Amino acid sequence: MEVLISAVLGEIVSRTISVVVEKCREQMIAKERTTTEEGLQRLHQLLLRISAVVEEAEGRRVTNRGMIRQVSMMIIQMFRGYYLLNSFKSPEITEDRWGRPGGDSDDEEVSGSLFAQSKFNPAKRFRRLSSYTQIDSMVVGRGGSKELKQFILVLESMVADLKEFAIFLMSYPRMYRQPYGSYLMLEKFMFGRQMEREQAIGFLLQPEPPRGGNLGVLPIVGPGLIGKSTLVEHVCDDERVRNHFSLILRYRENDLKDEMPTTFRDHCVIKHQNSASIEERSLVVIELLGDVDEGAWKRLLQTSERCMANGSKIIITSRSEKMASVGTTKAIKLSCLSKEAFWYFFKMLVFGSTDPEEHPKLTSIAMELALEMCGSFIFA
Repeated sequence: MEVLISAVLGEIVSRTISVVVEKCREQMIAKERTTTEEGLQRLHQLLLRISAVVEEAEGRRVTNRGMIRQVSMMIIQMFRGYYLLNSFKSPEITEDRWGRPGGDSDDEEVSGSLFAQSKFNPAKRFRRLSSYTQIDSMVVGRGGSKELKQFILVLESMVADLKEFAIFLMSYPRMYRQPYGSYLMLEKFMFGRQMEREQAIGFLLQPEPPRGGNLGVLPIVGPGLIGKSTLVEHVCDDERVRNHFSLILRYRENDLKDEMPTTFRDHCVIKHQNSASIEERSLVVIELLGDVDEGAWKRLLQTSERCMANGSKIIITSRSEKMASVGTTKAIKLSCLSKEAFWYFFKMLVFGSTDPEEHPKLTSIAMELALEMCGSFIFA
């Protein structure tokens, strides 16, 4: 009898402990989920504040390089924040949806075991994200909640300094804005190259020393289809540049090997001509695929220094890194956008004004597609 009572009591105690442990575990999970949701809400609020300041800065003619760099840092953190926010809110997509069609229960079990290796696993997406950002070892769960808090602290520190930044920002004049309808055309925009654009414009507007100085040359190098021509196009379309130069020429024939100084002008296309300008400064844009013939380049440069007015400039673009050495200033080197920046761009194309949170499954699919595109504007 005593043995039976002891066994019953042992079973009751065991089940009681199991129930208590299970309830504690559920409470911890609920608390963690609540903490994560509060963190995501706080992240969203911080991103809205940073986005407002970035939008205001992009609408003003900021010339201070320090402020431009600060805006670029805000944009980078904004891209990371939205990528993180969308990654947390994207649902898990099982492998069988993307695997072979059909299948029985055994196939479903196999697909469940393969889910950890799926390209559409959000945990894997966070590990990919961690290798390209300052968010280390980001995974969905306890570690993700901890890293989310750390990233929020970074944004809060940035937001704390925005008041002083906004005061300085208000001192700069607003840029001319076209009617809203024209902004619906995406080809009017250049995405993710604000810093490079201002660097190029700053070089072009920089006054040259009196006669005797060398002609200013700015190289822009980078892989094919990375956006070199697009960057130059937006720089030349800037009203400050158009008011500064009376003539803007564009050359895109060959590597200058067979080009003579006397025929170079005939092979150029006039991109802009300001007949009302008193100054005779010219801007020549030379677009090449590879290296330039050294002899032809020296002949062209010597002739240009003699014939072109003081303050004239040359921009030369190429896929070859060697072309960086021909410049009189530091070359602008273009590379692919970060995954977070490209996701922000791709999300804008896919969803437009629609909130991605309203379509979580499509958001998850779109994020994976953006990863597979490797930052290519052509595929987008």
